Amino acid sequence: MAIKTVYHFIVQQFNCEFTGGLIYKAALGAIFIRFVITPVSIALTDKFYYPNVYTSKSSINFAVILMIFELLIIYTTIFLAVMYYSKKYGTNQNNAVEMPKKYFVLIIFVILGLAILLLVEPILIIPREFLVLSKNYTKVSLDKKYDGFYYTIADITKPLLFIIAFSGIHKIYDRSKSRIFVWLSFIVVVLFVGTYTGTKRWEIVFTGIIGMYLLKKTYNKLPKSLTLGFGLLLLISFISISLVKFSWIVSNSANPVKDIIIDMFGSFQYYFSGPGVVANSIEMKEVYGRYIGLKTFINDFTGCIPLISKIVDQSNRINAYFNRYYNLSNTPLIIPMIGIGYTYFPIFPPVFTAIFEWLAVKTDFKLKRSKSIEYKYLYLYFGFYLSMCVGFNTQIIFGKFLIPFLPLLVLFKLNEKICLENGGR
Repeated sequence: MAIKTVYHFIVQQFNCEFTGGLIYKAALGAIFIRFVITPVSIALTDKFYYPNVYTSKSSINFAVILMIFELLIIYTTIFLAVMYYSKKYGTNQNNAVEMPKKYFVLIIFVILGLAILLLVEPILIIPREFLVLSKNYTKVSLDKKYDGFYYTIADITKPLLFIIAFSGIHKIYDRSKSRIFVWLSFIVVVLFVGTYTGTKRWEIVFTGIIGMYLLKKTYNKLPKSLTLGFGLLLLISFISISLVKFSWIVSNSANPVKDIIIDMFGSFQYYFSGPGVVANSIEMKEVYGRYIGLKTFINDFTGCIPLISKIVDQSNRINAYFNRYYNLSNTPLIIPMIGIGYTYFPIFPPVFTAIFEWLAVKTDFKLKRSKSIEYKYLYLYFGFYLSMCVGFNTQIIFGKFLIPFLPLLVLFKLNEKICLENGGR
């Protein structure tokens, strides 16, 4: 809290022109949750040690020291990034959202993507459940050859379809000024978020926030009932997925929602890399360090690439070793970013955290400078994952960079360059 107070005081003294936007605030929020809320959750629930996993006191003490050092580096990095981009920011920035002037490349890809998905596996675009989940809910999974290819097509097609539909409705609104098109745009946002049912909970939360952000920036005034109602819908969806995921914990509970919330509160350090998890990553290095090397480092990144990932030794990735330390056959737990840095670069463990926090500020800078809806969507989506680097690992963020960020960026650039001779603009 002291570091946070000093940081905001220094930023105010420098009168930075770039004050940061939604991604910047999300990053600061994630930092607050990890370094303030997470210790409180441990204290209140007494859930510090993972069951049947050895955690030494010396590792815990070292983990606390590493986390304090990481926190100092995080705020130093964010401050330097804010100062750097303030010099490039300038004045008279316009945050208005503009619709694309061209659609040709986007429409062609959406048509091809929908054709492939509807023929091969419609569930990737039209989930069986929709936001509020049923008791028979199951996570979307494919048992097909080249399943990574189909997931990739779905991850690119869904945002493109949303951008085209949202933009089309807004252009009609510009001509008629009828409020009915505001509600139609809202329905498009709800449907878009609903297509992520059966995926990760963060996907639903992030796409929901992006949708409401674009609605707000596009139409300026939104009914409070609409915003609150949509926020409630996201919350219900998040809790519904959690009920399914943690159903084994509360199978005989009289109040499962309450018990799930309490259990999730107690599990904060597994979502936001608390000291117990950092301590286990330190001990993981002591046990498996001799097996972790350059090949492991390469596998961490190449193992995220569709098609190529099939030939990568998934057992020789740092997150696999981390879960092996917990005696888990699959990989449900995420190794902390500081743990990855300590394993590969013990001289400067916060190296990856510093890189991703800088990129979070850079992405936020690009978000505020960009006007077109497609780029605002792109920077928001990837920026949210960067802002959560204190809770995610390098594999997750690099995977999101590969899919869908990079393909969408290429498509948006091509869409700007390619147009039909007649009416392509």
